[in-house]
Amino acid sequence: SSAPARLLIERDQFVLDGQNFTVRAGCVHYFRVHPDLWEDRLARIAALGLNAVQTYVPWNYHQAWNASSLGPARVDLDSPSRDLPRFLRLAHGLR
Repeated sequence: SSAPARLLIERDQFVLDGQNFTVRAGCVHYFRVHPDLWEDRLARIAALGLNAVQTYVPWNYHQAWNASSLGPARVDLDSPSRDLPRFLRLAHGLR
């Protein structure tokens, strides 16, 4: 397996594996996009020349509530429309 990338900051510049690196990010709200379209949307970000994806995690979307106890029942990170690990794997796979 290859060594992990090395990211440094030198004189106010990111340096990735010895090369100057500029972060160019696009935002995807995965929870507002159907999961079947995640890969397409991420590919469009890459096609624009962007090299990073920004998102946030809306915990109220992932946290199921138990009506009988009026408290949180569990955190749902794996149902198809809430599969945050899958979205992150797809985003990581785009280079």
